[in-house]
Amino acid sequence: MDLSDRDLAMTEASTPQAAILDDGTYIGVARGRQDTLDVIPGLPSPEFDPAQTPVVRLIPLGDTWQLQTGFRWTVDDEKLRRFAPQVLPRGELTGDRTVIRIAVVGTPHVTVEAIETSTADDRTILAETDSSGFPPYSAVISVQVGKPIALAMESALSGSTGRIVVAYHADVAPGIALNRSLVARAARLGITYTKQHNGLSVTARADLARLGSKSHFEER
Repeated sequence: MDLSDRDLAMTEASTPQAAILDDGTYIGVARGRQDTLDVIPGLPSPEFDPAQTPVVRLIPLGDTWQLQTGFRWTVDDEKLRRFAPQVLPRGELTGDRTVIRIAVVGTPHVTVEAIETSTADDRTILAETDSSGFPPYSAVISVQVGKPIALAMESALSGSTGRIVVAYHADVAPGIALNRSLVARAARLGITYTKQHNGLSVTARADLARLGSKSHFEER
């Protein structure tokens, strides 16, 4: 279930100095640790080839297409060390010497989903896999899809939003507290925090149309 008003009220007073950045990344000063930053990655991004083109390909195989793509869910350590002391000025962060802890436990699961309705609430999972299990949580997808999905994928990669999304699902490390404003800001960016019986989980969804340039159909 999503975090309720009661859950948020309970954590409001004890929430450490924290922020949600523009890309959905959570940063917070670690409790009881000097010069340490807890981080939860924000929106996923595509893997890039040496030419810095997103690795997303649709290869025709007769009546079906082979979808090959890759994603990652990561943070820019150098950028965080540079800007965190400005975003969290009372956090006593030095910057260059700040320790960055990824506040995710276990192995994040990755799904590629087709949005079936205009409300974006009805999704069909096209492919799923576990990530690498450690930053940058790389995931490789290779699956055969039919013509409707291939066309939806090509449309998304040509810039049409609301067709295909990639999502990372993970458990949050203990001790991470979120207040109402942080949860709301994350949700507006496509990141949902959910209360589980043993803590919090996070799902970060990104529209494929916003992740990079066009893919290409490969001719055989």
